[in-house]
Amino acid sequence: MVLKAETNINIRFIPREPGIFTPSQVKVLADIMSQDGAASLRLVLDLPLSVSVIPELADSVREKLALAGFLLVPEGSCIKDVKICPHCDHGTGAYRTVGRMLNEELMGKETPAPVRVSVSGCGCRCAMSLLQDIGLVAEPGGYSVYIGGNPYGKPVVGEKVAEGLPDDKVVPALGAILSVYSSQRGRMKYLHQVVKSIGSIPFAQAIEESCAG
Repeated sequence: MVLKAETNINIRFIPREPGIFTPSQVKVLADIMSQDGAASLRLVLDLPLSVSVIPELADSVREKLALAGFLLVPEGSCIKDVKICPHCDHGTGAYRTVGRMLNEELMGKETPAPVRVSVSGCGCRCAMSLLQDIGLVAEPGGYSVYIGGNPYGKPVVGEKVAEGLPDDKVVPALGAILSVYSSQRGRMKYLHQVVKSIGSIPFAQAIEESCAG
């Protein structure tokens, strides 16, 4: 059913377990599509799912999605949903668990501009980690961290600021990056602009300090 309604609200969401839907979640989506005036359910490569509903049903749809275990993707200047590589035979360690942890702990955290994070399970970097604001790549010795990537316009490849990070140091490392980023004010709105202006060394030093001890 397609409803031509320019006033519809798009609600973006992701499954708590990356790329995996339970039978009950599928039933909830079917219920929303058939009963709640949804215009469409969209799945776009490298983007969260999006369901379009009439305004008066938006709150009830959000509640149904949350109760079903979906994570609602926030709007505005904050950390967006973390992109995570799909299951494959090449992934290293518990990278999907780390990605899920980042979504649960950091998604929605206020930032000067939208920040996109991705976690790749190996050197193939299917999650485009080097082209995100913050990218993590799982390697046998731990995670390498890249910052300042940008896939839009003239793409910018992120700079490596850490390597060999264990799972339990990932959140502190990202917190250090965000702290340096948030301390920079003025015309430099986006993270890749800040990295270009002040360089990657302040970020690398902040990560080292946050992970010491």
